[in-house]
Amino acid sequence: LGISAAEHAIFAAADPEAGWHELYGYDDAAEALTALSSAKTLARRLGVTYRELVELLRGAFVNPRLGTMASLRKLGVGTEDVLRYKEQPGFAPFSDAAREAFELKLGAGGVAWLEQAWTAGDFARILVLADPSAACGFDTTTLRYADGSPVDAMALITINYLVRLRRRPGWSIAETDRALQVFLPPNPDPR
Repeated sequence: LGISAAEHAIFAAADPEAGWHELYGYDDAAEALTALSSAKTLARRLGVTYRELVELLRGAFVNPRLGTMASLRKLGVGTEDVLRYKEQPGFAPFSDAAREAFELKLGAGGVAWLEQAWTAGDFARILVLADPSAACGFDTTTLRYADGSPVDAMALITINYLVRLRRRPGWSIAETDRALQVFLPPNPDPR
């Protein structure tokens, strides 16, 4: 891949969380976490567009729990629909009519599955872009977990690694994501 010795040291670090903030050009980890929760700041630091940031979050390397949500696709609904249904911060809640239509679309079995998956925490570790103003503006969009908890260092490290690795061979985000999935353990999200 033509990785330099310095880049190899980044990827092979025994403790990737030690000094992770330096990958983004910050002197302080707390400052980096605060700043990089902004989608706009994160995209700029990574040198990616908003669309590319969305694509990064749709990949299994960065967002391994999305694969477990295949049942949602079978039911014909998206993760954002679930977050709106569950009235999560940063997502405009359904109107009463939309809520009723959503439940009809799922059917009784789908609603029961959704409640069980939600209670089990299946949605908790999914990284999402949320806009608290519901205006879908890039300036106010933040990166966080679907359960409302803030993004953490490991998620930002993973995103940084994928972006760094994709630039070497000039692959698309999707191609790099598929290549990196080969190296993921069966249960890739240790959190």
